[in-house]
Amino acid sequence: MDDSGDGGGYGGGGGGGDYTPPAPDPDPEDKLNDEIFVTPSFKDSKVMPHYTKLLKDSKLMKRFTRFFDGKKSVAHLRLEVEDIPDSKTEDGKRKTIVAHTIPPKDYMVKIVFNARLVNQLPPEVLATSILHEYLHAHLFATMLSRCGGRSSIIGELKQIFNASDYPGLADYYSRFKDNKDHFTHELYGPHYQKDFVDIIYNHFGGEIPRNKCEALFWIGLEDTRAYKQLPDPKRRQIEKDKKEYEDKINQIE
Repeated sequence: MDDSGDGGGYGGGGGGGDYTPPAPDPDPEDKLNDEIFVTPSFKDSKVMPHYTKLLKDSKLMKRFTRFFDGKKSVAHLRLEVEDIPDSKTEDGKRKTIVAHTIPPKDYMVKIVFNARLVNQLPPEVLATSILHEYLHAHLFATMLSRCGGRSSIIGELKQIFNASDYPGLADYYSRFKDNKDHFTHELYGPHYQKDFVDIIYNHFGGEIPRNKCEALFWIGLEDTRAYKQLPDPKRRQIEKDKKEYEDKINQIE
């Protein structure tokens, strides 16, 4: 509270010195801050233990979480499990979606895991999917922070990146805005591959070989320039390791 002006503040009366009142516990202002909503469907699923462990052990997850939890947060985050319909690849084959992140609306970003898959997937797929979607959510929140108090980024990207304080994001948007999925996928390979592989490897105590961790990282990123520019022998090995997981995902009805 300001000590100047009418009323004098907490140190007034009798010429007393400075006084700082004790902070209330809990702080009522905390109710005004953004939150992470863990729904019962998410909490009761097999993804929850991996989410909890990643939040505890991963510095990257903790950094992403600050965008949604605390006094410097910019959006709410909702974690849930519900049915996600299959989509189709360009050649008409069925494509099963493990999870997706829904852009902010009314300051709410949603990460949704597929109810048909979440309790049948290999644990390493669940853990990698959390990281993948959390990065999407973090990037959406970063964009929202540039929207001047507006509650959505829909229709705002061009304006955001014309005057952005994030030149890296602006650069990727200018070069990859026509990416059919989302231009942020192009960020993953150059900037997050090593972090993701290390996190998944450590999350399972080294039981998942690094080549498998790397294959898990690239699932869903096959259309990116970074993936296409991998050396042919490297990409062929990743395709082989990746197919094992993709077959398991697509066999779940």
